[in-house]
Amino acid sequence: MEVMSRPSPAYLAVEEHVFAFSDAGEISFSVFPRGGALAAGNIFIIDIYADDDHSHPGGHAGWWEHPLTGACATEVRIVRAEAGMTVFFDGQPAKTFWRNDNFRTAGRKLVMHLVVRAWRSTTILFNDPVCLYPDQATSDAATAARPRDDVPVEAPMRWFVWPPNRRVLLTFGSLRSAGARTLCRQLTALLRRNNIPCGVYAHVYSHDQRMALQPVEYLCHQARRDDIVFFVFAEGGPVLPLVADLPCKKVLYHMHLPEYRRYQAFDAEFARALADVDEQRDLLTAFDGICYESEHTRHVVTAALRTRVAEQLATTWSTTPPLSAAPAATTDERRSPSFSTETLLCALPDDSPAFLPQRLALTVATPNIPPTLGVFPPALWRKSWDAVAEEACRVPENFIFSVGSFRPDKHHEEVLRIFAAAAERHPSIGLVIAGWPSINGYWDYIRFLREHTYARFASRMVFLQGCSEGQLLWLYRRAALFLTACSYEGYSGSLLNALRFHLPVVARATFAVKGLLGRSGIQFSRNTPAESIAEDIVRICEDAAFRDAVIAGQKKCARTGTSDGSAWKFLQTIQPWATNDKENR
Repeated sequence: MEVMSRPSPAYLAVEEHVFAFSDAGEISFSVFPRGGALAAGNIFIIDIYADDDHSHPGGHAGWWEHPLTGACATEVRIVRAEAGMTVFFDGQPAKTFWRNDNFRTAGRKLVMHLVVRAWRSTTILFNDPVCLYPDQATSDAATAARPRDDVPVEAPMRWFVWPPNRRVLLTFGSLRSAGARTLCRQLTALLRRNNIPCGVYAHVYSHDQRMALQPVEYLCHQARRDDIVFFVFAEGGPVLPLVADLPCKKVLYHMHLPEYRRYQAFDAEFARALADVDEQRDLLTAFDGICYESEHTRHVVTAALRTRVAEQLATTWSTTPPLSAAPAATTDERRSPSFSTETLLCALPDDSPAFLPQRLALTVATPNIPPTLGVFPPALWRKSWDAVAEEACRVPENFIFSVGSFRPDKHHEEVLRIFAAAAERHPSIGLVIAGWPSINGYWDYIRFLREHTYARFASRMVFLQGCSEGQLLWLYRRAALFLTACSYEGYSGSLLNALRFHLPVVARATFAVKGLLGRSGIQFSRNTPAESIAEDIVRICEDAAFRDAVIAGQKKCARTGTSDGSAWKFLQTIQPWATNDKENR
């Protein structure tokens, strides 16, 4: 396999996905330093926490440090006592460590982080969290209890012959969000249903997901020239440069990226990661094609790429105009907005002035922008709720329902403002917001607004973190209406669920909302007064005829799509790359 053209990142390779203590109370495994981990000065750390408690020191079993000296492998043995653990590296106990002797290990599921850290620095270069079970029986039971993929019966299957030597490597920067997890699960299920060899790689993931994937850094040594990498681009970070350098075919799925300035006040680190996207956008030209989650995203990204290529073209030609065909592009040139040149020779008429040459060489420059391979939302089919059992929640009897992670682009502060205006007019209506507190600063801000700015109505506001599917089903079936003020342009699974459960929808009129609702529902703009929106909400709650009319309009105009249309588009996107026959592309 062709090696990467740039130094690969520091990482540790292990063969196991999960670990379990033996009857003797110990585990042994090998760790293989790769890439930058072999550089002198890096440190290998084993850091162990309780699965149900990541606090320090109560849930922290300890950490053990081992210098990486360039050895190709390190043997690790962990011995468990009634209280505390001992870790051996290459047969010798760790010299530098911290151990919590009060930590009880018996019967507990643990999380073992395999970490590479730079010497004399707190910078973590690599972190691979894996499960550590108290015994083999518990590990086997957990593996057997993993949920099955929700593949609908009508999902496309065996519609073409796939070469056995071609793998599809699904790659994610992060699997933290529910949308990314759903897309990953459905893509994997669809490929396996069609007997297409595949693998899953991610940079940010949980220890429970580790059984089904590998760290994205493994691609540096596992990707083959015959592979097809399908990279879901959802935020900045080190994954895009790594994937752009791979020697195989690469297809990028571009998610809409929120404006980084919205995050600066709440999470400066994440805002910087989003800002890096603009700096990394040049790397998109290294891909063989790009898919988009919406037509709006395609338009924005394509226009930005053309602008950048045109700027580079003007700069290059204004300084050193090429006089002949350009040589083969170097690796650095392939990683930036580029263009191809072609030299055309034309003969002048015989009666041309004598001071002109008989032939002219004209160089034509053409921008190299990856073609659009498809536009489909990040959900191949609608979720099936048939096998989900309801779980009751303690919420107000009559409530407005909103779903979305606690992050600035969801604009939950506007949801609170609209609800407060509605609560002034309705004596008993409540508000339920279900979502993950993904941006801690914003989560704290929303709670502050509830407890202080809208303290009068705080008892009628419920925030649910990490809401289960059973709880979501219970809430969708009992809500008075669905409210969203999200400015995020893209696919909205929660809005589709609201339509499926026949809830009146009150939503900000973004490009995505208009695409789903058409002219139906209650749509408002950024400048619509909260009092005006509140009047419509109260009318939905109090006037049954008006509520039924809103729902009827949504049934008539809403575009929910087919259950397998996106699945077909995905298969049609990757199929041409499965063969070397150029006529099929």
